Amino acid sequence: MVIDQVPFGVVYLQVDERFRMVNQRFADMVGMAKDDIVGRSMSEVLGQEAYEDTLRRHAAGETTFERAVTGSDGSTRILRVQYLPEQDPSGEVVGYLVTVEDVTASRQLQDELHHQARHDPLTGLLNRRGFEQALARLLLRDHATRSALCVMDLDGFKAINDHGGH
Repeated sequence: MVIDQVPFGVVYLQVDERFRMVNQRFADMVGMAKDDIVGRSMSEVLGQEAYEDTLRRHAAGETTFERAVTGSDGSTRILRVQYLPEQDPSGEVVGYLVTVEDVTASRQLQDELHHQARHDPLTGLLNRRGFEQALARLLLRDHATRSALCVMDLDGFKAINDHGGH
């Protein structure tokens, strides 16, 4: 089937919340055979927690969202889920085409770039940009909390930086 060749999960759900069609990629994502998914309810396949989260997001009007999923091997993946409603001629929703894409690698790259932009590669400590952002967050928190900032100027530290790197 052509739909089994796409690099992301594809599902068709009817309004009774039962799977009517799934591709092989989705079956692989949930660790079940395609034939074992079709006809089952969302809660049976996804688990009660994921099902309730999906209902909550749907009620809030979200049609695209990301969800962290822990696999049977203990690894965590980030999945981007998109619901596209199918309507009959009168405008009533009769089902949903759902795509599920594993965005773990791009999320990890994004997190790594975020870390690199805010930390010194030699020491792993916050760089100036990271420090300023952390300080801004601290100052926005509860003003009843007392805080102090200590600034030090080390004589001769330029030679250490020049020798060991910035």
